[in-house]
Amino acid sequence: MRALVVPDEEAAETFFRDLLKSSEIGIDRRITFADYLATIGDRWTRGLDPTSTADGYKVGLRLRVLPALGHLPLSQITSGMIDRTIDDWEQVHSSSTIKNSIAPLVRVLDEAVRDDVLASNPARNRSRRSLGKSALIIPVEQTSPRAHALPDLATLNRLEATSSARRSTTTADTSTPTSSRARSAGCGSPTSSGPTFGASSTRSSRTGAARRPCAESSPSCRAHSPLPCETT
Repeated sequence: MRALVVPDEEAAETFFRDLLKSSEIGIDRRITFADYLATIGDRWTRGLDPTSTADGYKVGLRLRVLPALGHLPLSQITSGMIDRTIDDWEQVHSSSTIKNSIAPLVRVLDEAVRDDVLASNPARNRSRRSLGKSALIIPVEQTSPRAHALPDLATLNRLEATSSARRSTTTADTSTPTSSRARSAGCGSPTSSGPTFGASSTRSSRTGAARRPCAESSPSCRAHSPLPCETT
């Protein structure tokens, strides 16, 4: 026999309804998480690989879930309480460790729902969060935009000078026209027998009159000359 002090008549009615429900299902609805886990044994591991997955879940349950929630009655465990517990785990544990702790918690509370100890599973209504391999936990000191700013004015000036030098080098490489490079390679201007632009030039090019002997031009001239070479 146990005694419980209740604040009013409504709380007393709720207590007696819980006792009646407990007698119907054969489990005290005010049972703690740790005591309920001892009652059901390994029933929550049904369907798991006993050589790998189940072992990892049992470790997470023993080392993290029971110390955090084992002393609480199942009826007092809320979604908010579970969220705060996971928040604490995220400060010290990896994502895989946290997943191996949440999964057995969900499974045990699912068994409590099947036993009518709980109306719903509070762990399934927890806040959704990314705990995959790509999840990134950013330290608090790195969340401010100022943490990623340049440290001082000297660094900014040095960065600007480097960028200006690179832009000047790129502009110098691209500003020399093709004709200038051709002349510097030894290509002279067309002779009197060369092409004249206009209608006559078009006709001459069709008859081959504007072709220059390849022997008269150097390889660099041939590379830059707009005229086709005449083979001998």
